[in-house]
Amino acid sequence: MVAQVVQTSLPKAGDDRFGVRLSMVTTVQGLTTTLALEAAAARIGPNVISVTNGGLGGAGHADTQQAIQSGAQRLQKVLSGQTPPG
Repeated sequence: MVAQVVQTSLPKAGDDRFGVRLSMVTTVQGLTTTLALEAAAARIGPNVISVTNGGLGGAGHADTQQAIQSGAQRLQKVLSGQTPPG
């Protein structure tokens, strides 16, 4: 098994943000497969939102970026007393 962890880029979301991607390549019953997981977090003041994304064959980085950006925007609305759209 081969594993790799790298920092990922994220769009501006909140006061700060951080993302990582974990990729593992292994062989199961003679078939080579990749498991990729992404984790991202955005901080807004003392509050943090986190997102995980992944699966066999890969994790869509654009999906992770969209999720953390959308989640941070929703959290900002809640913190300001607004109700985010359903």
